[in-house]
Amino acid sequence: MLARGDQGRRFGVWDTATGALLFEGHDDSRRESIRASLAAVGDNTRAFVATRSRPSALVVRMVPGGLEECWLSTIGMIAFEVQQVQSLGGTWVGVLGHSDGDQFDTVVAVDLRARDTELLQTALREPPSIKDWGYRVAIGPGTDSQAVIFRDAEWDHDDVPDDEADAFVGIAVWDLATAKVIQRIPYRGPVAVGAEIGGDASRVAVQLPDHVVWISRVDGVEHRIDALALDPYHLAVAHVDGADIVISSL
Repeated sequence: MLARGDQGRRFGVWDTATGALLFEGHDDSRRESIRASLAAVGDNTRAFVATRSRPSALVVRMVPGGLEECWLSTIGMIAFEVQQVQSLGGTWVGVLGHSDGDQFDTVVAVDLRARDTELLQTALREPPSIKDWGYRVAIGPGTDSQAVIFRDAEWDHDDVPDDEADAFVGIAVWDLATAKVIQRIPYRGPVAVGAEIGGDASRVAVQLPDHVVWISRVDGVEHRIDALALDPYHLAVAHVDGADIVISSL
């Protein structure tokens, strides 16, 4: 488990089985000076840390211990402020953030197997890449080397572009190997930026403020489930049953 505190200046990583503090970090430059996420990379867990005092790098730290394993450049032709990192399966991770001056957010997928410091910059500026943008975006794991991305660019009715991809509002299923969209599922629900989202061969699911919605990939039918949280990797949900919190499959 990773948690931030001290008005976004500190973070800690704990072993939930033992309660032991595995490592911690801080950046006292100003409020909200740290962004940190945990994500699985292959068979290992890694912490992804971006700080104001080191603005050029998204640092990948080993868990446990916190030793720096590698880093990704966030400043180049595009200066990119990282907000969140999400596991996509295997050595792939999804990165959510925004470029300097942009009012919208961007999500992009990178394969850490290459261990190239320019991975993020290359994915942001050079097609083909798994990348999308919007005022509300989220990225999560799919199945069989796929990723799912929700995006809403919030176009005005009289300003919708002719391009299908730019105009689309909903969930796109991407193939990680080819960097191509293999399915688009229209959906206009109130998905928050960085919401939990995931899918398998037959459905996609997304966490909303007070419930979870899953949508059939076959016919597009939406199903609502009252739930506290979504596990996008196993498509499981947590809900309250009396005095208990129950975890069950969708």
